[in-house]
Amino acid sequence: MRQGIYKVEREDGEPDPNVIDLNIDLSKCDDWASSTLPERERRYMFEGLPHLMERMLISKARHIRALNVFGIKKMNRNMLALQQNIKTITQNSNDAEFDRAKRFYALFSMSPQVRCLASCLVRGLLTRVV
Repeated sequence: MRQGIYKVEREDGEPDPNVIDLNIDLSKCDDWASSTLPERERRYMFEGLPHLMERMLISKARHIRALNVFGIKKMNRNMLALQQNIKTITQNSNDAEFDRAKRFYALFSMSPQVRCLASCLVRGLLTRVV
């Protein structure tokens, strides 16, 4: 997310290169685990990964310098690419929905007041909304 550009002039049909690289690395890990570990242990190895990824997508948003409508679409595309790969690896369709992260990034497409509040939450200026 630090290297991604999320204030873009037009819609891009591809996820970020670092997301593609992460998916490739995760697939390699899964291939290794599938050929080395019993199925139960392989599933255990990836069990918490979707939740960790969703948490990282939200917590690391503070590193995004600027974000516009096309940037939000790009972030959604990144999440979709990660989601598809995780569902394939974990073989659980409910495991990697990234609902919280999707709702979080949807805040940025709302009114300026909501965007300001979301920005403050991301940067730690507010700890909760009363």
